[in-house]
Amino acid sequence: HSMPLPPGHIAAIHAVRRRREAAKASRPKPSGAVGGDRAEHVSSSDKRQGALRKVFKKYDTNNTGKLEEDQIRNLLTDMDDTTPVGTEPTEEELAFILKVADASGDGCLHFYEVEYALRAWAVYTKRRQQMEDKLIEFDKSGTGTLSWEELRTLLVDLNNGSPVDSMEVDWVMAEADIFGDGQIHKTELVMAIAAWYSHVEKKQNSKMCTI
Repeated sequence: HSMPLPPGHIAAIHAVRRRREAAKASRPKPSGAVGGDRAEHVSSSDKRQGALRKVFKKYDTNNTGKLEEDQIRNLLTDMDDTTPVGTEPTEEELAFILKVADASGDGCLHFYEVEYALRAWAVYTKRRQQMEDKLIEFDKSGTGTLSWEELRTLLVDLNNGSPVDSMEVDWVMAEADIFGDGQIHKTELVMAIAAWYSHVEKKQNSKMCTI
């Protein structure tokens, strides 16, 4: 885990988010070209739908119908099997999960927001080292972050060579700028890439009738 943010930064992030809400583009519709690893990840996540409501009820200890900050922290702690038992997410990690999953902007996670939050968290925790290594590999300029073109090349690589459109690259760049100040660092970029990796459009299996 990275170093925690100073106190008050989660509130600052929420304030930035509210100011940017009107101008901020919604999460782009993922392209139809989704690499096999990404599609498989979402497929396996879908199989856990039946257990999701039980998980939500377990952590919604005050029965408000939404998970508050401490409850989200407990949930993420328990769902991370890549660190020693009981290792809490940093303030930075908690803030980022809220940033990408809290669609209502109220600083909590409602049931319909938890699935994506857990999907993004699972990708981030399990693939964090891989994505950090990829960032180093594609950081041709050696700046510790990525240019727009470098990021696009990395995303295509993670997408098993399938194309990634410019809106998706823009979205990752915007999400990585966690404070809205134009400064993008490695930890934030890895989180944003994990959120993008998790965001795969669910496709309905079409069935054709034959005569």
